[in-house]
Amino acid sequence: YIISIQNDTSKRFNSSFSNKTKKYKTIGNYLLTKVLGKGTFGKVFLGIESNKGNQVAIKVLEKSKIEKQEDFNRLCREIRILESLDHENV
Repeated sequence: YIISIQNDTSKRFNSSFSNKTKKYKTIGNYLLTKVLGKGTFGKVFLGIESNKGNQVAIKVLEKSKIEKQEDFNRLCREIRILESLDHENV
């Protein structure tokens, strides 16, 4: 699980990748192929690692939507929980 926090939507992605029918966005080494879910602070995308083909979930947060200290605390708690997981699929 990868979390990316972006300042605004115009700078959300590093670059674009196009094939004949679709245009994909990338973050780092990951190609973002589709939206898996939406939440209060952003979206979760299916990401494919460009050099190995591994599939991951990438959460892209919009920094502007994190308005209150309690929002920030909630995100920090989520990160701590995700870091504590020990499973081959996480």
